Amino acid sequence: MESYEYEVKKVIEALTEKGIATRLDCVSLDCRAFGRTIIDELKKRGIENALYTEGALVNYFDYSGVVFDPDYYNYNEAVEYLRLNVLEYPELSDNV
Repeated sequence: MESYEYEVKKVIEALTEKGIATRLDCVSLDCRAFGRTIIDELKKRGIENALYTEGALVNYFDYSGVVFDPDYYNYNEAVEYLRLNVLEYPELSDNV
């Protein structure tokens, strides 16, 4: 895992560039402890308008967190972005 400082910087970069940060930007967003503390860390750095939520695929184990700017995404849009662009269904195997 990357250093905490590096991961926070990656979230800030993604929020600035896209209005949303996922594990594709910051692998630590797969860790609930990181995700649940990132908003306070962002506020310490002057970023007041970020929100955090978590998403998962129904009946699958893929889970992750997402940080988003509510000026760009609402809650439903952020979760949908996570589901469509980040979370993955397991590949079906011919060996089943």
